[in-house]
Amino acid sequence: MLKLSKLMTADEIEEEVAKSFKMNGLLVEDPEVIEAMDSGIDGYSNVIPVRLNKSGEISTSQSKTVVKEDMQAIRRFVRGKHQAAGNGILEGDTQITPYKVKEQTPCQFCSYRSVCQFDPADPDQHYRKLPVLNTDKAIELIRKEAAGDDTEQTD
Repeated sequence: MLKLSKLMTADEIEEEVAKSFKMNGLLVEDPEVIEAMDSGIDGYSNVIPVRLNKSGEISTSQSKTVVKEDMQAIRRFVRGKHQAAGNGILEGDTQITPYKVKEQTPCQFCSYRSVCQFDPADPDQHYRKLPVLNTDKAIELIRKEAAGDDTEQTD
């Protein structure tokens, strides 16, 4: 549903709907990938968080992109976290430790609230407070953690 403050044409409404579904994650800084994700990009994309310069190059300061090596590091990091969580579950670790960023938590939208019964009012249960990091700082921390990891993870 759109909240409109003025009368709009069908094309303007379609553009606003597209903006409401715009992705907000990171993309590989690769023109072919960007073109495949939004073939109609002309400067600014309503589909992905990318802006192109007048020359057609990616504006890295106004886009949510990372170089291929950083995207691979992020993928390895996430895969490692998933493996660690899965191995923990197999070993019997079923702790319920949801996170909180600022005042937001996934518990607000979780379909399993009645199953896990996490209660922040219980003094024995608490959120893991995560800091808000910009992309560069997050990738720096991922690299540091990977450098301290002796095990090689494959893609």
